[in-house]
Parts: sequence; structure tokens; C-alpha cells
Amino acid sequence: MTFYWYCESVISGVLFWSVWGSNVL
Repeated sequence: MTFYWYCESVISGVLFWSVWGSNVL
């Protein structure tokens, strides 16, 4: 598990929850 992979997973997770939250609200 590399640092780059960790950053990418965090960024994609934030984007996913931002889109999901905006759709729900």
C-alpha cells in the first residue's frame, strides 16, 4: 500500500460522498 494509492483513495472517497450528499440534499 503506497502513499500515492492512499491519497487517491481518500480523494476519490471525498468526491464520491460530495456527489452523493448533493444528490440526496
